[in-house]
Amino acid sequence: MAGDDWETREYGPNMIGENVLVLVNERQNMSMVFVLSSATKSEYYYTCLYIGN
Repeated sequence: MAGDDWETREYGPNMIGENVLVLVNERQNMSMVFVLSSATKSEYYYTCLYIGN
């Protein structure tokens, strides 16, 4: 799985006020969905909600 195959798509804020990060690999028809769980001034922490196609 080459890093160049993944595209980042950000959506937010969503209905519950959190930012969503989606990594999409169209060549392999896969996606990973993360939701922002916490943040500091310099770091963002995401929780993975879904990995699949």
